[in-house]
Amino acid sequence: MRLQKFLALAGVASRRKAEELIANGEIKINGRVHKEMGYLVKPNDRVTYQGKVVEPIRRYEHEYWAFFKPGGIVSTVSDPEGRKTIMAFYKGDKRVYPVGRLDYDSEGLMILTTDGDYAYKMTHPKFEIKKVYWADLNRELSPSEMTELRRGVVIDDYKTRPIGLTHLEETTYQIELKEGRNRQIRKMLALFDVEVIKLRRIRFGKVQLGNLKPGQMRPLTKDEIR
Repeated sequence: MRLQKFLALAGVASRRKAEELIANGEIKINGRVHKEMGYLVKPNDRVTYQGKVVEPIRRYEHEYWAFFKPGGIVSTVSDPEGRKTIMAFYKGDKRVYPVGRLDYDSEGLMILTTDGDYAYKMTHPKFEIKKVYWADLNRELSPSEMTELRRGVVIDDYKTRPIGLTHLEETTYQIELKEGRNRQIRKMLALFDVEVIKLRRIRFGKVQLGNLKPGQMRPLTKDEIR
């Protein structure tokens, strides 16, 4: 098994983050720093991270949670500014990490898991996992603005991919993305001087927010994990 997958299955980090840890020299094999990305971990290898031995977690032991992130909560495990994070809501004792982060002001569906391989599949752009949001805006969009947004616009020197955009009622819209750049929806709408008053993610791949209330979580079903 390749080193980055080994780390992901052990719950150390997502596969993408594991590659960063390897490149930064934070992983040791048999007491020596190892930066070779494609290294195949052998049965007798002693892999360590932050001085602790890394052991793979068997598939059935992994945890998968749907979580309703409230607004005003940081969607990372820790925060250098000391703000409240999603970990205040997790009552387990395993090393979970967030999948599909939301910005501080946004709310809605996130996933917490110990399974780095699953996290990789849910977040890497090549898998094109759909994410659905409800957005309350400070005004209605014109037909021409909606057309431009659907086709993709340029933010941060990057042309966004086409999106799904549906007018639900008054100033509320449903937005569907297959990518998820930092504050993407807010930045796209800001090009038209439109402010997002409230943004909620209601779906992430097969997983739906459903009847969860802010701060609540539930285990994913087997079908949602597949």
